[in-house]
Formats: sequence, structure tokens, C-alpha cells
Amino acid sequence: MLVGRCVCERSELDKSIADTERELSRSTTALQTYESVGSGFDAVVQEFTRLRSDIENKRWALHELKKHPLNTATSDANRTLFS
Repeated sequence: MLVGRCVCERSELDKSIADTERELSRSTTALQTYESVGSGFDAVVQEFTRLRSDIENKRWALHELKKHPLNTATSDANRTLFS
């Protein structure tokens, strides 16, 4: 039985090695693709992240303003703030 168990464990190890090698290959390819785009891509990602954050902040502010109606003077101040 020991031989059968060792063969089974070896098979599991071989499968694990193959899976890890495929994952390494995919990661390497993704990294090469990212590097080939160049540093310009970093700037695009940073701008996207900033814009996404701005959108989320403005959505939150709109949600809060809709929850708590404001008087006219405060509304004018907020309009100036969000313009």
C-alpha cells in the first residue's frame, strides 16, 4: 500500500507543479504586457483612480444632500462648492 500511496502523492505533486507553472506563465505574460505599455499607462491608471474617487465622493455628497434638505442659503453655498 505504501507504493500506491506514494504514487498518488507524486501524482498530486506533479499536478500542483503543473498548475503553479501555468500560473507563473500567466503572471509573467501579464507583467510583460503591462511593461510593454510603458509608463504612460501608470499615469492613466492614476488619473482613472482619481476620477473614480471624485465620482464616489460626489455621489456620497448628493446622497447626503438628498437625505437632508437644505435651506436656500446653504444650497447656494453648496452649488458654489460643487461647481
